[in-house]
Amino acid sequence: MTTPYLVACLVTLRAEFNRLSPRRDKSSDGWIGDTAHASRASDHNPDSAGRVLAIDIDSTGPWPMPFNTLVERLRGDSRLEYIIWNRRIASRTRGWTWRSYTGSSDPHTGHAHFSARHDHTGNTSTAPWPLEDVVTPEDIEKIANAVYAKLKPQLEQASSAWDDTFGRDTAQAAAGTILVETRNNTREILSRLPDDEPAAPTA
Repeated sequence: MTTPYLVACLVTLRAEFNRLSPRRDKSSDGWIGDTAHASRASDHNPDSAGRVLAIDIDSTGPWPMPFNTLVERLRGDSRLEYIIWNRRIASRTRGWTWRSYTGSSDPHTGHAHFSARHDHTGNTSTAPWPLEDVVTPEDIEKIANAVYAKLKPQLEQASSAWDDTFGRDTAQAAAGTILVETRNNTREILSRLPDDEPAAPTA
C-alpha cells in the first residue's frame, strides 16, 4: 500500500500559514481524511498514488490580518482547485466566484479548506504563496538604486575633494567631513536592515 502524503504545494502553503502566525490555533487543521471522510468522495482521502490534495487551516489565529483577507489572497491561485470558507465555495471551474456551499453539514466557519488541482498541475510546486509580502529581485534593485541616488552626491563630493587633498589642509578637512557624513548615512541605512536571514519554511 502506498504511504499517503500531502502534495508539496500544500505543504508549502501550510508552512507559510505557520510562519505567518507561529502560535496560531491548529485545532481545526487537517489533511488526511478520517473515517467520516473515507466513506465519501473527498480530497482529504489519498488517491491511488497516495496523494492527498487538501488541507484545512484553522481560522482562529491569531492572525496579523483578518483571516478572510488571507483566504482572498489565495482565491484564484493557479495551483488550487477550490476553496471552501465560511459557508461559501469558490472553484477554478466556476471562475473563482463565491457561491453558497451545501456540500456537507460542515459550514467551514472554523477553518478554510484548500484543494489542490485535480489534474495535478502545480501539485509539486514549492513556490511561495501570496500570503506575505515577498521581496523580489526587482524590489532589491529598486532599493539599491534609491540608496545609490541618495549617496551619489556625497560620494562625488568626496572624490572631488580627495583629488585636491595633497598639500591643502582645508580640502583634506572638507573631504574628511564628507566621508564621516557618508559613513554615518551608510550606518543609518544598514541599521534599518534585518540582522537575520528569514527562517526556512517548515512543514
